[in-house]
Amino acid sequence: MKKLINILLVDDHPSILEFYEIALDCISTNEPEFNFKIQKASDCDSAFTKVEESLSQCKIDIIILDISFTKTIKSKFIDGEDLGIKIKHFLPEVKILVNTSYNDNYRINSILHNLNPLGFIVKGDVTSKIVQTAILSVCIGKPYYSKTVLQLLQKKNNFEYVLDKIDKQILYELSIGTKLKMLPTIINMSLSGINKRRRHLKEIFNIQSSGNKELIQKAKEKGFI
Repeated sequence: MKKLINILLVDDHPSILEFYEIALDCISTNEPEFNFKIQKASDCDSAFTKVEESLSQCKIDIIILDISFTKTIKSKFIDGEDLGIKIKHFLPEVKILVNTSYNDNYRINSILHNLNPLGFIVKGDVTSKIVQTAILSVCIGKPYYSKTVLQLLQKKNNFEYVLDKIDKQILYELSIGTKLKMLPTIINMSLSGINKRRRHLKEIFNIQSSGNKELIQKAKEKGFI
């Protein structure tokens, strides 16, 4: 008897979504016990709407999630990591497979810590076979990490500091030109608390300058904004 798996594909590149659909079709052909009901979303907000709708219908079993999305003023989410955290609150049993272009150690460690995805592949490692293997592994509840992620996990000196939503929100607001003194009107925190966070971020990224330009540049390099 075929097992129906409800799967949500979240990526802002149509070609990537098509790539996933081809991979799922190949799996269904070669592994006849699996049958997929596919939904797609090209941004974080529409993805979360589909998750909310699934709560009263057929809950989503697996989410294949990109991390990098263009942040808009209207969006409730900073990025795919932020979306994933929210989804896990509503669907704690959902299996997440992350597929991201980020390969910076800080960023990968942050995703691992905050999402604890069952599968994690870096797009630089991806082939059609790897994607199919990763999806199959997640379907049966078996972890799958691609080469770049495994290399990080095997390092003895791991990166312990993880940016949370407030850290990323501070970086995002500074990156779009919001004045530091205006941040308490946007972020529920005192100016002194925000400054403390900003100083800590500079320590983490080894920034010596007093301004924010170098901090923003480093955060962009590491994929946090």
